[in-house]
Amino acid sequence: GDYASRSIFLPCAGYGYGTSLYSAGSGGGYWSSVPGSDYNYAWSLIFDSSEHGTYYNDRHFVQSVRPLQGFTK
Repeated sequence: GDYASRSIFLPCAGYGYGTSLYSAGSGGGYWSSVPGSDYNYAWSLIFDSSEHGTYYNDRHFVQSVRPLQGFTK
């Protein structure tokens, strides 16, 4: 429909911290390309079946990185 050309599919790959994996199959986390001023933190999108939002996370927090199709310099 209308949304097909303006949307992306974000798999529920989960997210992790240390040796633990959370929400695999029901949620996920994706890093943005915006690092923090000290490079230890960055913005990300976190979601699961009950909520979603953008968060300023420690980069030790394990999340997926969304590839860009057709990106050229």
